[in-house]
Amino acid sequence: MAYRRVIVGTAPTLIAPYNPKRDVLVIRNYSGSTCFIHDSQTDITTQGFPLAESEVVSFLEKDGDEPSVEVWGQTLSGTADIRVYESFREE
Repeated sequence: MAYRRVIVGTAPTLIAPYNPKRDVLVIRNYSGSTCFIHDSQTDITTQGFPLAESEVVSFLEKDGDEPSVEVWGQTLSGTADIRVYESFREE
């Protein structure tokens, strides 16, 4: 298990790198501006998924999601305090 904090601003910021061993990824916008998330570092604010303050998104392999995906974040203004939880399969 791994917990961490990422401050996301108006420049594309890597929230979670691609990891094929990851089976759970949870991202929460703890406070601040709306953070847009996307699996690419381009067009984040125009095509990404908006994550408002206190909102959570989770990717669980057991539910058919793809938690291994790379996730980028960006705000339109200000910063967002993003909290990340990951777990990994044992091999």
